[in-house]
Formats: sequence, structure tokens, C-alpha cells
Amino acid sequence: ARWENSALRKSLNKEFLEDSFSEEEQACILSTKVAGATSSDKETTDKVFLLSLKEAQKYGVKYRSATEYAVDNGALVHSFMSNGEHITTWYLRDPKQYTGMVKSEYWGGSFGVCPVIWVELGQ
Repeated sequence: ARWENSALRKSLNKEFLEDSFSEEEQACILSTKVAGATSSDKETTDKVFLLSLKEAQKYGVKYRSATEYAVDNGALVHSFMSNGEHITTWYLRDPKQYTGMVKSEYWGGSFGVCPVIWVELGQ
């Protein structure tokens, strides 16, 4: 599914947002215009979203550490860092793209999710 129609997008912006943040915290999370991955994808406005491949490259994201919660719940772990971190594959919002340990071809299975939010500080 494309990002604008994905179950993951709906879940992040409903259940995840409501379960993870208080109403006061939610008020500080900015609505963000999220560009589509291709010219046929629609722009969305989301409080919670996933990085695109271009954004992951722009911000220098090459790998993600799986949290203990993610590992305990079956996240696919590729390797261990010398400091004990678990390296995992995680989803991007654009379909069939990957960089390093970042992948987004499917939603489901044992890949991780790395939600992104922008916050207004000082509210």
C-alpha cells in the first residue's frame, strides 16, 4: 500500500499517538506535510510519519538499534554492535526502497518501525 492509504499510517496517527503521548504532549506535536515517494503519491499531513529514503540519507540514518521491547516482540536482528546494540531493519514510507539496513518493501513480518514526530518546544 502507498503511504497515504497504509494501515501503518493510520495506526501511527491514531493508536500509537493516543497510547504513547498525553493530550498535553500531543498538543506539542506538529502536523507535518509529508511528501509522497513518487509523483503519483499524494502529499499527506501527519503528526506521526516514517522517513523517506531521501530523508534517511539527508539525516545520515544508516542503521537503527532495536529496543529491548522490539527484540522481545520478534524484531529481526541482523547483528550486534560491540556496545550491545541490536541492529534491525526498519520501514520507510516509500515502497521498495532501502539503504543500508533500512527497508520498506513490506509492512508486517519482523521489521521495525521508527516513528518520526516534529515538536514545538516551549508550549
